[in-house]
Amino acid sequence: MTATMSPRDAQRSGAESPHAFPALDAVRGAAAAAVMLTHVAFATGATSEGAFGALLARLDYGVALFFLLSGFLLSRPWFASAAGAGPSVSVRVYALRRFARIMPLYWLVLIVVLVAVPANRTMSGADVVLNALLLQIYPPDALPHALTQAWSLATEASFYAILPILAPLIARAAASRSRGWRPGRALLVLGLLAVASYGFIAAVRWPGSPLPTQAGFWLPYSLSWFLLGMALALLVVCQRSGGLDRALGALQPLGGSVGTSWAIAATAFVLASTPLAGPRAFEAETDPLSAVAKSILYGLSAFFILVPLVVQPRGNGPLRDALQSRVARWWGDTSYGVFLWHLLALEGVMWVLRIEPFTGGFLVVAPLTYVVTLLLAEVTNRTLERPVMRRALSYRGPAKPPAPAPA
Repeated sequence: MTATMSPRDAQRSGAESPHAFPALDAVRGAAAAAVMLTHVAFATGATSEGAFGALLARLDYGVALFFLLSGFLLSRPWFASAAGAGPSVSVRVYALRRFARIMPLYWLVLIVVLVAVPANRTMSGADVVLNALLLQIYPPDALPHALTQAWSLATEASFYAILPILAPLIARAAASRSRGWRPGRALLVLGLLAVASYGFIAAVRWPGSPLPTQAGFWLPYSLSWFLLGMALALLVVCQRSGGLDRALGALQPLGGSVGTSWAIAATAFVLASTPLAGPRAFEAETDPLSAVAKSILYGLSAFFILVPLVVQPRGNGPLRDALQSRVARWWGDTSYGVFLWHLLALEGVMWVLRIEPFTGGFLVVAPLTYVVTLLLAEVTNRTLERPVMRRALSYRGPAKPPAPAPA
């Protein structure tokens, strides 16, 4: 979120207080930078150059980080409420604030790319409407140039839509009248849903599949990443409500050791950069096993990035201090703008430098693109995102009727 809110208001809106897990702002900033770098690497041809190119090609892993963050932050208030550790969540407030968070800036960037990018001027009116409503991932070839990354925003919006149904169902599975709050059954349900997601991935990538290519953008394809975030939220609620069990107990040592947890995350990411996770190119065909392996490895890596930042979010140490600094929070505040503006900035930088696609120049194009993108993101954060969010955060839902006076 780009504006401060109290923990109570955050829970009613279906979002977490930005101060409850202060290091997560830095994670958002890193995820946006990773997505930008992988697109610059692809555009300049750097993804085809040796082991370093393989790592750059897998920085689309930033999307998995974003989705885990959403699953964690947005589901946690529902779980906390079910565990008796927080107030009930207002779906109306949740919906308003999710809309305010993503749509105004998205619409602005969409208008700019439709007007400024010549290749978009021939888009049909129907495709423009689909993009405006975040429905562009369902028909074929509806993604606009310089905003193709918004497929993940459309996927995230579909998660927002089902969460008010999914989170209470998962929370109900975790609630036990006889034993109190225990996440075991809920974790089992999340695990089964993740297996179903992996099955969908395999079905999409199966040779001769009846599913269309764009099904790789649909929510079931990425659902396991959101579910991992929800699982982590369950465990953290269990920790804070005094219901520790074996599942969370296994994560406790990792929660106290950023180095160990991040070493696991790095190992999973490096494995994902090998042929085990399929070819590097975005448009290349991937076999079902490689596609599932990539999803699992990305999810594991993102999960273990987050574990030490939420299990013990305010631990000591210079690394944690850096992740919780004002600079890191500013980095997180600009992350959404970086995510939306970077492809347009990339096209502009390559045009100014007269660099043809796939002909090199990564070490020049990447920093220039990031600087231009950060400038655009900071301007729109100050002039659009923050004012809109301040208005949205001031809304607390319909007033409850006063209690009847005693007779």
